Amino acid sequence: MNSKIKPYFILIFLFLYFISIGQNPYYYSLSDETALPDTEIYSILEHKDNTFWIAANRGLYHFDGVNYTHYTHPEKKGLSVFGLKYDTKGNIWCNTISGQFFYVENNQMKLFIDLKEELNGNLAEFLFHKDELYVFTSSKIIVVRKNKSLVKIFDSEKRIGSPFLYRDSILFAVENKAYKIHNNTINLVASINGVVLNEPNNSKWFSYNDSLYLINYDQKNNQNLFFKFQNESLSINNSFKELEKLRIVSVDNHNHKLYFSTSKGIFIYNENNNNITFSKKFFVNLFITAIRKDQNNSYWVSSINEGIFIVPSLDFEFHKLLDKEDYITTIEKIDYNTTAIGTFRGKLIFYDAEKKLKTLIKTPENTSKITRLKYVPNLNQLYVSSENNFFSYDLYNNSLLPSKFGLNNAKALCYSKFKNALLFSGFDRASILYFDDYKTKILERKRAYSIIENAVTKDIVVSYNDETKVYPDNKKPYSLKYQNGSLFSNWLTSSTNGIIWISTYNNGVLGFKNNKLIKEINLKNGLSSNLIKKIVATDNLWILTDKGIQLYYIESQKLINYIESSNENRFIDIIDYDNNIFIATNNSLLQLPKENVFFKYKPQSLEIKSITANSKPVKVSDGLEFEHYENQLTFEAYCKGYFPRGALEYEYRLSNSNDVSWKTFKNNNISFEGLAPNKYTLQIRAKNTASNEYTYSKTIKINILSPFWKRSWFISSLVFFLLLLSYLFYRYQIKLKEKENILAVKQATYEKELVSLQLENLKSQMNPHFIFNALNSIQEYIIINEKNLASTYLAKFAQLIRAYLDHSSQGMISIYEEIECLKSYLELEKLRFEEKLKYEIKVNSINCDIKIPTMLIQPYVENALKHGLLHKKNNRFIKIEFSHNQLENEVICLVLDNGVGREKASELNKNKHKSFATKANLNRLELLNKERDKNIGVIIEDLYENNNPTGTKVTLRIPIL
Repeated sequence: MNSKIKPYFILIFLFLYFISIGQNPYYYSLSDETALPDTEIYSILEHKDNTFWIAANRGLYHFDGVNYTHYTHPEKKGLSVFGLKYDTKGNIWCNTISGQFFYVENNQMKLFIDLKEELNGNLAEFLFHKDELYVFTSSKIIVVRKNKSLVKIFDSEKRIGSPFLYRDSILFAVENKAYKIHNNTINLVASINGVVLNEPNNSKWFSYNDSLYLINYDQKNNQNLFFKFQNESLSINNSFKELEKLRIVSVDNHNHKLYFSTSKGIFIYNENNNNITFSKKFFVNLFITAIRKDQNNSYWVSSINEGIFIVPSLDFEFHKLLDKEDYITTIEKIDYNTTAIGTFRGKLIFYDAEKKLKTLIKTPENTSKITRLKYVPNLNQLYVSSENNFFSYDLYNNSLLPSKFGLNNAKALCYSKFKNALLFSGFDRASILYFDDYKTKILERKRAYSIIENAVTKDIVVSYNDETKVYPDNKKPYSLKYQNGSLFSNWLTSSTNGIIWISTYNNGVLGFKNNKLIKEINLKNGLSSNLIKKIVATDNLWILTDKGIQLYYIESQKLINYIESSNENRFIDIIDYDNNIFIATNNSLLQLPKENVFFKYKPQSLEIKSITANSKPVKVSDGLEFEHYENQLTFEAYCKGYFPRGALEYEYRLSNSNDVSWKTFKNNNISFEGLAPNKYTLQIRAKNTASNEYTYSKTIKINILSPFWKRSWFISSLVFFLLLLSYLFYRYQIKLKEKENILAVKQATYEKELVSLQLENLKSQMNPHFIFNALNSIQEYIIINEKNLASTYLAKFAQLIRAYLDHSSQGMISIYEEIECLKSYLELEKLRFEEKLKYEIKVNSINCDIKIPTMLIQPYVENALKHGLLHKKNNRFIKIEFSHNQLENEVICLVLDNGVGREKASELNKNKHKSFATKANLNRLELLNKERDKNIGVIIEDLYENNNPTGTKVTLRIPIL
């Protein structure tokens, strides 16, 4: 030490506290972690599927690790249940103070028997042996058979102790005698000799390492007496002095150790050299009712008024060092067993974990919050930096040494063994204090958060508020870069392989070697949080975050969850010892053996609890089929049994989807939105985050059906239907073609007949008499030298003949054309009748461009002349009238004559042939009507006046096409 610094001793008060051996282990409280429905717990029992039954003040509950199910019965009297037991079928049983015995079968609570008369309100103990129920009251033993018949096999005026099933027999004690029930026969097996029992009460049996023990409570002296059964006698045993004045509720064997649940916590005993010795005690302020070890090797502890605690390992001990008015701010390793502790109120404490010894060092009066501690082994001094001063503590002579170096309010202190110097980072600078000459070197004057020395390269690395800088020996300093920018960090550490580990604010932990980024640990690859409090590296890297502690194996590059923090126990600092890890919480040190720290939580099974499709429940099955619109699926998966936060990580994989990689999911729920029609395979697994071991669920086959129009049966049916339709259409086309051919033949026949009839009409219109008369009249005009008249009539005759010939080649002609032909025809006929014929053609509001069948009206005009007017000597008159029936959309043509009538004409023509024109016209009408939707109608009426014929009226109704 520098001679200029004169050490002097400050009076030190050493306060020594021997911490009780019974420190609490690290535990989870089900009241805090889950919605535990009651805190007054009488009994707990694990089921084979890693779930738990709970007998509580409010009734019977089943806890599957996530939810609590309450079981009750309509005939149940009161709420509380007690004495959880399994029968030979694996059904859980319990009883009540009122004497009712219940069991659970097929997920229903059933009443087996009510023994209220036999028990008189006393809480009985019971057990099963060879399918029979043995009920022990304070004064009698009753056997209840399967048919519910009762057999009382023992009666006593003295109090009967608790039963104990041992090697196919039931043991119990009454006062100083021990009895055995075997095949419903009771025999005395031992007596207590040499000990006087004063009002013995509530005896209990337990076995340990193939030996039997009896606890007999001496009520008068308020003392538990322990006896060992050997050589058919019970002899006093003094191995359990710590339990003499406590109420013992239950005794359990776990890992070759005895666990006593008492009114003052849990007491643990083990055997050394054939002697039973006390080991430790926990929860000394609690009334403990049971301790059970589950399939994950965790301990479940039930209590009165405080609920249930789960202890991952009894080797994980809490050493409570401070009261609630103070809390730990920093810790530092001194040696294998000793830890230095700095507090918010400026206290300095040395704690020996092996001896459970706490030493309080009186610090200078003005010492405020201690921010950092650093132990320098070669000087055997602990350097203490508080908010307002800086000093050291000499462990050689237990003295305080003041300091003038001003290294107070340190953010980090680091010892450089290569430089034999203390590295300091604080709010205003980063500096080096060399112990060889006690000179100080300022690296830079700006806020510095952390400072370290590279374990291999000997470089100094400093985390500033605006950069992370490296100071090599005899080289120019340089800044580390990340993503082409400055690297902002808050904590530094160096592993033994020369990697500088840097915790950042938003990018996790970065590993640099030789100025190159070689590793990133972030949220994407498993980091629990970006809020990093501290990192510590040796061969591996410890990461302390607000969520807990993780361990990164540098060589294998494997990151695991080490331990989760809680609201009650927030982790503040961490030290890596050779075989242990010490974690500072608010007011305690948590000691964890390295070899036991990784919680081996491996679920027995991973199950699908529920499935919904479009928010509607679906029966859980290994094979699921849904319609194409039922494609919003949710699966709730969980592992039966309790697992602490962070102990398990759930993953799923869906085959035949776009992404078949394993994905994590939270809150036990997997949701799929809009799955396309396909066949899928869903796999779910739970991973132990400490060991990366997997437990898989059953594979679930999911078939999202295609819409019916895309399914094979529909496509096949559609193809068949189309083929059938094509065939039918082909057949239809053939038939249509055949029909067209038939119609074509008919049409050809029709046209042929129509032409023939038109020729016949033409023939009728151009009959020899008509032509002869017309030519004869023209000749007469020539003879009498009426050349002009002859020329005029000859022109009309030629015009008429030409019109008939033209019209004979047309199917339809206009009304106008028909009228013109009729005029020409009637003009010529007037010559025949020697001008004794008058006619009138009248058109009433009709479009003369309307088409009508050719040669249709003329035959009826001809008949009127030939048969009606011919036989009349004078006053011959014929009228033709055209009109439009708009309602029926038809042409009305009237042909009226004032002839002799049809009857008279028939008499006059009875020896003559029927009119050729009339017959031809009737045939033509019949043929025309075959091609029309509406027929051409002809009505012939005889006209009379005073019963005398006055003529004939022909009405033609011609539909307009």
